Amino acid sequence: MSEDVEQKPISGAPPLDPPSADLARQYLDEADAVAHRREAHLDRRGMAVLRLWETLVLAVYLTVFMFAFGTAGGSTPVMLLFVAFFPWIQFCAELRASFGFQARGARDVRRYAWWAAIVIGAFLLALVLQMVWGGLPLWMRLAPGLLCILLLGPAAISEIRQSTRAEPREPMAMPRSARFATIALGLLLASTLGIIALGDVLAAVIWALLPMLAVLTWAIGRQVSARLPELGALWRWPQWTSYGISSLLIIVFILLRVHGVQVPASAAIAGAALIVLLFTGSAFLRGRDV
Repeated sequence: MSEDVEQKPISGAPPLDPPSADLARQYLDEADAVAHRREAHLDRRGMAVLRLWETLVLAVYLTVFMFAFGTAGGSTPVMLLFVAFFPWIQFCAELRASFGFQARGARDVRRYAWWAAIVIGAFLLALVLQMVWGGLPLWMRLAPGLLCILLLGPAAISEIRQSTRAEPREPMAMPRSARFATIALGLLLASTLGIIALGDVLAAVIWALLPMLAVLTWAIGRQVSARLPELGALWRWPQWTSYGISSLLIIVFILLRVHGVQVPASAAIAGAALIVLLFTGSAFLRGRDV
C-alpha cells in the first residue's frame, strides 16, 4: 500500500485491517442505493419549473414597479404590491423545500445569487435614474424585467429539459388549518382591492405592512409549532391559480390607480367577490401529499 493511501489510525495503535473485496463491494452497493433513495425523494423537474415561475413573476413585479413608481397619481399604492409578493416568497420557499431542495451543497445557488444580484442592481439603478430624471424611456423601464428573464430564464429552461419527472403523488384533502389559512389569505387579498379603490394613503401604508408581519409571524410560528400549515407545499394548481388571478387583479388595480384612473367601487366589490369565491372554492379541493 502506498504512503498516500496508507491508513493512519490513532498514534500508537496498530494499522486497521483493510476490508475484504466482498465487504468493499457491499459498501459501494450501499452507497449507490443511498444515492438512488435520495434521488427518489428529489423532484428536480418540480424545482426547475418553480425556478422558471419565480423568474417570470419577479420580472413581472419589477416591470410593474418601474411603470407605477414615480407617476403623477402617487406611488403609495405601489406598496400594496407587497401584499401579494411577500406571501409568494414564503410559499415558494415552502414548495421548494417539499421538492427536497437544500441550499447547502447546491452548486448553482451561488451562480443564481450573482445573477439575481445583477438584476436587483439594475432595478435599483433604474429607480434612482427615474427619481433623478423624473421619468425614463420605455426601454429603460422594461430593462430590469427583461434582464431578469434573460439571465435567469435560460438556466431554468435548461434544467427542465435535463431533469426527469418525479413519480406523481396522489392528491389528498388539505387539513382544516390549511383550508382556514387559504380562505384567510383570500380575504386579505380581496380587502386589498378595497384599499386600492379607497385611495387613502395611511390605510395603504398600514395594509402594506400586514403581509410582512404575517409572513414573519408565520415563519416564527412554524419553528415553534408544526401544526401551522405550509400552504406553498400543500397547494395544487387550483389554489395556485386562485392566487395568480388575485395577484393580477391587484396589479391591474394598482396600475390604474397610480395613473390617475379612479377605480369604481363596483369594480372593487366584483373583484373582491371573485377572489373570495376562488379561494373559498379551492380551499375545499384536494392538495398535495407531502
